[in-house]
Amino acid sequence: MTDKNKIFILDTTMCDGELSPGLSMSLEEKISI
Repeated sequence: MTDKNKIFILDTTMCDGELSPGLSMSLEEKISI
């Protein structure tokens, strides 16, 4: 990261949710999140 004024946030909420057994989100649900 060269610009010290930038912050990068990595959110794995949807990725981790898709890996949970029995849980699957539709495209519309992912967009609403």
